[in-house]
Amino acid sequence: MTIVAWLTVRRDQLAAFHAYERAAAAIMAHHGAAIERVIVLDGDGDHREIHVVTAPSPAAWAAYRTDPRSPRSPPSAPPRSCPPSYGAAPTQS
Repeated sequence: MTIVAWLTVRRDQLAAFHAYERAAAAIMAHHGAAIERVIVLDGDGDHREIHVVTAPSPAAWAAYRTDPRSPRSPPSAPPRSCPPSYGAAPTQS
């Protein structure tokens, strides 16, 4: 299963976001998932990244998402209208 997530982070919160990202990746690994690629779209304004995440199955991804250690949303993320899965549409790979 592959998930593509577009993340927007305020520049003044980058250190907190990267700590969140490391914690999330460690918990993902426990469920067989991984952040395979990070594409940084640097420019003026907020910091933006595209994450390509893989999981061995939808069940493994669900286990990560429901793990009580799993962070629910990045710290101080700008308001957005997408669901907690960052608006990513999972696909089978």
